[in-house]
Amino acid sequence: GEEAPSGIGALIDKIESEPQEGNVEYKFMLVDPTEERIQHLITQMQWRLNEGNGEAFYAIGVEDDGTCTGLSEEQLVASLNTVKRMAEACSCDM
Repeated sequence: GEEAPSGIGALIDKIESEPQEGNVEYKFMLVDPTEERIQHLITQMQWRLNEGNGEAFYAIGVEDDGTCTGLSEEQLVASLNTVKRMAEACSCDM
């Protein structure tokens, strides 16, 4: 027989599309961004933090249309390290 998929990705394929306004941001993957890209991401995070009165929520492994593609553990760790770098630049906790 076929092995059943495991993990949260097996439970959720799609969520609501990313809102254009507010403090929620979807990011599929943030692995090794260029310096130009990281500056854009920091500006974007500052905007989301402003929208949320100092609080922002990032969904990693999710595309803008809400498709939950998921990531490998290595991609997730690298993406979270990028988000941490962005948070530090914005002087906020993660």
